Amino acid sequence: MSSEPPLGSFQRTLAWAPYEARFPVRFGSCDPAKIIYFPNYFDFFHAAMEDFFRDRLGVLYHVLLAKERISFPTVHLEVDFSAPVSYGDEVRIAVEVAKVGRSSLAFRYTGYRSSDGARVVESTATTVCTDLDRFASVPLPDTLRASLEREERAAKEARASSKK
Repeated sequence: MSSEPPLGSFQRTLAWAPYEARFPVRFGSCDPAKIIYFPNYFDFFHAAMEDFFRDRLGVLYHVLLAKERISFPTVHLEVDFSAPVSYGDEVRIAVEVAKVGRSSLAFRYTGYRSSDGARVVESTATTVCTDLDRFASVPLPDTLRASLEREERAAKEARASSKK
C-alpha cells in the first residue's frame, strides 16, 4: 500500500494561486460614463489587501491597527489601466506579494472584468510597516514575515512557470 495520497486527493491538486477578491460595480463607483471612476480602484486594492491578510495570513487588519498598533500605508504606487468596467459588472482583483523587504512590502494587483475575463488594471503598491504611535517605519513582525515570504516565493515561481 502506497503512502502517497490518492491521485484525486486535495493535497495532490492544491496549487498556489493569487488571492482574489471580487467587487460588484455599483452606481456609486462609477463616473458619468457609467464605468468605474479610476480612484475607486485604490479602494478595491486596499480592501483586497485587507481580505488577503485575513484569508491568507490569518490576521485581521483592523486588529493590527488597534492592538498591534502597526499599519501598512502605501508610499509608492504604479498603475496601468487597460480597459473599462461598467456599472452592473464585477471586477476581480488578484493580490500577490511582489517583494518583502525589511520594513517594506510590495503588493501586485491585477484586475479582471468578470463578464469576459479581460485584464483591466495592473498595479504595484509599495507599503511600509509603520508604528502608529510614532509614525515611523519598523521591521515587519516575525509573526508575518514567514507567511509573506512564502507568498512572495510562490508568486515568483508561478510567474516563472507561466512564462515557460
